[in-house]
Formats: sequence, structure tokens, C-alpha cells
Amino acid sequence: AEDSDGCLGPDSTIIEVEVLPSPEVEFDFVNNPICLGDQLPVGATGADSYEWTPANVFNNNTLANPIFDGEETTTVSLTGSSICGTQTLEITIEVGLIEIQLEEEVLLCPGESAQLTASGGAEYSWFPATFLDDPSISNPTVTPETDVIYEVTVSTEQGCEGTASVEVILLDGPPVLSGDTDYATCNSTAVELDVSGGVNYSWLPVEGLSNPSISNPTANPSSETVYTVTSTNQCGAASLDILVRTEFIDISLTTDSIGCFLTPIGVSVTGGATTYRWQPENLFADPHAENTSVEILETTEISVIGFNEDGCFDIETRLIRIYPRQPIYLGLDEVIPFGGEATIEAFSNYLITWVDSPY
Repeated sequence: AEDSDGCLGPDSTIIEVEVLPSPEVEFDFVNNPICLGDQLPVGATGADSYEWTPANVFNNNTLANPIFDGEETTTVSLTGSSICGTQTLEITIEVGLIEIQLEEEVLLCPGESAQLTASGGAEYSWFPATFLDDPSISNPTVTPETDVIYEVTVSTEQGCEGTASVEVILLDGPPVLSGDTDYATCNSTAVELDVSGGVNYSWLPVEGLSNPSISNPTANPSSETVYTVTSTNQCGAASLDILVRTEFIDISLTTDSIGCFLTPIGVSVTGGATTYRWQPENLFADPHAENTSVEILETTEISVIGFNEDGCFDIETRLIRIYPRQPIYLGLDEVIPFGGEATIEAFSNYLITWVDSPY
């Protein structure tokens, strides 16, 4: 400044300098654990601007109070900035995950029990409670009477919940085989065996069978045989013994091979059958007898079928030739006086025999 003489002299002034503090960043939220799917509002103070990382777990990572929506426990960083510097803090936000371990399917036979086992939480609740010994534990025992789908709700100590399900399937019981157990082959003719009640079949012995792996093989053993058929499933096995007897019947027909017109011809049959049937039935005196007779008008083939008690049969046939009835031709009528004589003439291809007539 100048004095009164216009000379410059000493002068002074006061300048106020403000020293700003470095940022003192602090978190401003209660860091309680959250469950998967929940959100946690977070916040911070002490800076002019903020950056939260990782950015993908926040709805807006540049706000002072964004929303955390991560799907797993995450350590987040917060960088607060001001004109005098930056400050970075870290904090871990816990996300309660429920990883329920549970089988998808349980197969049981009638009367069996199984233990269902779930893990991943502190408390458990099974629904429905039907057939369970305790629906409030992690590993109840199930003894089902029908198919059931169970859902278990698992809760953690932090109050988080999750669900999972398991299907319990009640299988059919062991096979129950049924069918005839007594068969007979006849004169080496195969017989069809038949059983039911299984899903697969195995026959032993295999000798004489058309196919030992089906329910209805044909059997033609060389001698009497007991076959055992077995069927299995997941719940057990069943077997059935089947007797196949080998029977033989051989009948023999005895009769004349030549006969006369309308003259009874004796016929007989032997061979061990218990019943017989002669054909054509209308020609026989008794079409069911061992010994009978037949009257026929012309050359005819006859047959007889013999049956035993098991239906085993044999058949025999014979051709019987019949001599035809021969015509006889007489001469003309004659009138003679009493006591007179006349010559009677007859004509035939065969020998003619005369007999007295009572008339």
C-alpha cells in the first residue's frame, strides 16, 4: 500500500486455508444372512461417491444404498471416494443355500420298508405323512401299501426353506404261477404246456421242449418227465412242477374184408382203449362196443377210434367189399292140370339152389 508521500510500504492480509479430511467410509446396514431369492438393502456413508463390486450382485453398484440380490454368499467391496482420496472396505454377505440331497425314486416290494433320507437343513417336514413312521425327521421309514410321492420341506437355522420330492413305487409281488400240472403225450405227438402269472419263464429240463423260454412250449419227451418252470421278478421267484406222461395206444381192427349184401359182418377191436367209436355210426349194431356187427349195401370203408382215459387215441380203417345182389330170372307162368307136371326154368350167374315152399 502507498503512504501519504506516495511511497510503497509493507502490507499484510489473512488467507484461510481449509484442509479437508480423507474419506471415512462406513457401512450403514445390518448384515443379516438372507435366503436364496431374498434381497438385502445395503448402505454406506462417509464419501461423495461409491462403487460396489462385484457389480452383478447389485441393482445399481454406484449408489450409496443399493440392493444386494446375489444367489450365493459373496464378499463385496465398497470403494468410497471424495476430493481428498478413496477408501475401500470389504464385507461378506451370507446367502443361505439349501442343497437338499434326496433320491428321486424308491422301489419296494409288498411288505418291505425303506428309509427315506434328506439332508441340507436343520428341520424337516414330510408330506403326506401316510405310511411314514415320523414325518418330522430327516430319515423316516416308509412301509407303503400304494404308490406315493412324498415332498419334504427342509429349513435351515437361518430360516431358509427348500423342497424336494421322491416317488415311492410299490412293485408287484413275486410271481404266482398257475396252469395245468398233468399232461400226456399220445403216440409221440407233442402236447402244448401252458402257464401264466409270470413275466419271464425258464423251463428245466430243456429236452423235449420246443422253446424253454416261453409260457407255452410244446413238449414231446421220450419218457415220463417232470418239467419245472420258474419265473422271477424284482420281488422274488416262483416255480411250478408239471408232469408230462408218455402214453401209447395201438388198436387193431379184425373183420372180414368181403361180405354179402345186407348180411351182418362181425367186427372187433383190441388194443387197450377204454372207449370206442365206429364209423359210419348208423351201419353198426352197437357203434361203441368192442365187438359188434355191421350191415352194408355196397363196398364201404369203415373205421374205429379207440380212446383211453386221458384222451389218447388211435384209429384203424378197413375196406369191406360187398358182393352185389344177383338177379334170378324165371320162366313164364304155366297152368297145368291137377296132377300134371311142368318144367320150371331159372337163370343166374351163380349156383341156384331150390327149396320146397310151404305154399
